[in-house]
Amino acid sequence: MKILLFDREEILQGTLKDVVEAKHTEELNGENILEITTFDNQDIKKDYRIIYKDIYGYWHEFIVKGIDEERGDEGIEKHLFCESSFYETLGDYIEDKRPSGTANSALEVALQPTRWEVGQVDDLGINKTNFYHISAKEAVQKVAEVWKGEIRTRITTSGNKITGRYVDLFLKRTRLRKKIYLYQRFRIYN
Repeated sequence: MKILLFDREEILQGTLKDVVEAKHTEELNGENILEITTFDNQDIKKDYRIIYKDIYGYWHEFIVKGIDEERGDEGIEKHLFCESSFYETLGDYIEDKRPSGTANSALEVALQPTRWEVGQVDDLGINKTNFYHISAKEAVQKVAEVWKGEIRTRITTSGNKITGRYVDLFLKRTRLRKKIYLYQRFRIYN
C-alpha cells in the first residue's frame, strides 16, 4: 500500500518511504486520525497532506498536525500525527439555516460554505433540523444525528491531483455495531 505526501498547496512530493507503522483510528461520526512512524528522509512539515487508499478502494486525506523526531541507530524516526482533512470544515461557518426534507438536501446545506460535496447518501427518510452559529463540520454531524446516519469522508484523485472531496451518509457503515472504533492498521510496501 502506498502513502502519498502532498505539500500545503496540494503538490505531490512523493511516496512516503520506510514506514514502520501506520494506524488509522476512526470513531463513527467522530474522531478520525492517522498516526505514522517512518524513517523517510523527506522534509515533512505541518499542514502537509497525506493520502492513502483503503482496502475498499477509497482514498482518504489527512493533514499533518504534529511531528516528533527521535534520533536512533537506524536514523531519524518521525512520528506523524494527522487529522482527517474534513476537520478543515471547523473553520467554515453557518449563520442560520433550517434544512428539512431528505438527508441529502440537509447535507447540501451543511456543506455549502465548504469545498466538500455531497457523496453517496442512503434513503434515511424525511426530517428537519436547524444550524445556528455552528461550523460546517458540526452541521454535518447534526445531520448524521437527526437522520440517524453514519458519516464517511473520502476523496477522489486523478494522476497526481486531488479532484474531489465527498461526505457520504449511510444507514449503517459497519456490521460490527458493538465496536465503537474502527481501526485500520496496514502494512506498507515501498
